[in-house]
Amino acid sequence: MEKDTYRSQFRLPYDLYLRLKQSADNNSRSLNAELILLLEEGLDLRDKLNPRFYVHDPNHKSKDPLVVDKNITDEEYMQEMIARVKKEISKELSAEFEEKIKLWVKTPSNKK
Repeated sequence: MEKDTYRSQFRLPYDLYLRLKQSADNNSRSLNAELILLLEEGLDLRDKLNPRFYVHDPNHKSKDPLVVDKNITDEEYMQEMIARVKKEISKELSAEFEEKIKLWVKTPSNKK
């Protein structure tokens, strides 16, 4: 075992274990590898969406003005986070819509 590996036992609700096991099987990974990947992805997403509460690196130096500005109110912070999420969703939807339009244009029955 690697020296930088923390060994532990966790208790999971059985239905969560079954979901995790199914996900690991579907992705051809061990249960441990799947759990690590999902935890890393979840923490990364949380940190991206909510950098104000970045916890896993106490020396983290954020370039995000919302994190640096301690005078921002919680309401202002939440409004900015909502705007960021809407912007990300809008980008994803735009890309998905654009792809559907391309497929529709390529369909022979749509060409006259």
